[in-house]
Amino acid sequence: MLLGWTVLPAAWFWTLSILGIILIPSLIISALNLFQKPRDVMLTQHLSSALHTAGNHLMQAAFTLICLPYEAYFSIDAIGRTIWRILISHKLLLEWNPSDNPSRKRHNDMVNYFGAMWFAPAFAAVTAITIFFSRPAALAVAGPFLIIWLISPLIAYLFSRPFARREAKLTSGQIIFLRKISRKTWSFFETFVGPDDNWLPPDNYQEQPVSVVAHRTSPTNMGLALLANLSACDFGYITMRQFIERNGKYTSHDEINGPL
Repeated sequence: MLLGWTVLPAAWFWTLSILGIILIPSLIISALNLFQKPRDVMLTQHLSSALHTAGNHLMQAAFTLICLPYEAYFSIDAIGRTIWRILISHKLLLEWNPSDNPSRKRHNDMVNYFGAMWFAPAFAAVTAITIFFSRPAALAVAGPFLIIWLISPLIAYLFSRPFARREAKLTSGQIIFLRKISRKTWSFFETFVGPDDNWLPPDNYQEQPVSVVAHRTSPTNMGLALLANLSACDFGYITMRQFIERNGKYTSHDEINGPL
């Protein structure tokens, strides 16, 4: 992009080329997702989900563009360090900083973001000055990108802030919908967790192309079944007596007590 704005002809062509490299993959994935509708999903739900996913892909592509100078600097720095250490210094070849290293953790404030991403605004400022004196007409194309890169640490800081939690206020229709989903979820355990499998939950149930029950279990499946029993009792799907009886089945098998 820098060469297109300062040396190469047709600055808009090179700018659009870079934008295409960043945006076209997201657009292709979004289009494929739009035309791949599952059979068991309503059209309106599929369209809503596809639009939401497309928005996320475009947002990620936009954020990639916003952080482009910083990512370029970060990558070039890593490449330069690697070449220097392998070919010249032969030192620090095993240097490693884990992501959870306390010394690398910083407070989530704007100053730290500008300190870490200083290259982006510096690059934007130097580029703007260079274009102004060498090819002022290219500022019409480069200007929006330079402004975004100049404030990219601020944008990254705003993106990284935690979302404000809002209190959920469900309508009566939403509550009924969730109750139906809850009842359907419990029907799996009510149907398949029984004496045929020694009251152990099957790993899964396959509906298509043929109905198949996976007659195997795991500690995770058993824990989820216990939690489902408790939730069913809380929602009134089973009585307290049924809850105790279903949970009592787990303590009546020696083969369960051993591994757990």
